[in-house]
Amino acid sequence: MKTVLAIVLVFSFVNVSAAPCEDAREISYEPNVVELSGVVRIAHARHPNGMMMTYPVMHLYKPVSIPAGDPSYLVDVEEQCVSEVQLMALEPQLRKHVMQTSTRSVVVRGKVFHAHTAWHMRPLVIEVLQIRNAS
Repeated sequence: MKTVLAIVLVFSFVNVSAAPCEDAREISYEPNVVELSGVVRIAHARHPNGMMMTYPVMHLYKPVSIPAGDPSYLVDVEEQCVSEVQLMALEPQLRKHVMQTSTRSVVVRGKVFHAHTAWHMRPLVIEVLQIRNAS
């Protein structure tokens, strides 16, 4: 009886967590450029190779949902009700600027892709093209 109850509880949780967010804004994967707003926080994690990582995460003011991307590219899967994204800046000066915006309210423009390596700590990553203080 306990096993049946445990199974029912697990499936109940799965159905609830898979439900779409009613207030989520729909965005799209790269190559499209999107604009997101939120507060940047600096997070820390240990990479599988043992190295400690410090990386920026933006807690979104409004959750986002993203439909699956090109079917031939299996990485860009559907995500619903995402409330934070990992920020990635390729250009060193922009990366420095992103890291300095911690605890600030910002607007980020960039290209979203789905996490696909051990360096990606959130399901969605945005390649930052521009960041500015929110007004």
